[in-house]
Amino acid sequence: MIGAIAHTIFIAYASPNSKTQAFAQSLMSAEKSVVTFACSGNSLLHAQGIIGLDIDAIVQYCLSTQVLHTQKAESCDGKR
Repeated sequence: MIGAIAHTIFIAYASPNSKTQAFAQSLMSAEKSVVTFACSGNSLLHAQGIIGLDIDAIVQYCLSTQVLHTQKAESCDGKR
C-alpha cells in the first residue's frame, strides 16, 4: 500500500533473494522513485538502478520530490 501511494521510497538494505529485494524490483518496475544509502553493502540495490545517496542527499532528494508533487497537485486543483 505504501509503495503505491508514496512518491519516493527509501530502502536501507535488501538481502539477496529477499522480500525487500523483490519489493524494490516491483517499485522500479512501477517507475517509482527509490533511493538507498551509497555504500558497498547496497551493491545489489545499486545494480537494480536504485539511486545511492548519502544521508543529507537522501533527505534533500525526498523533500525536493515532495515539493514537486505538491506543486503538481496544487496546479491540478486550480484547473478544476
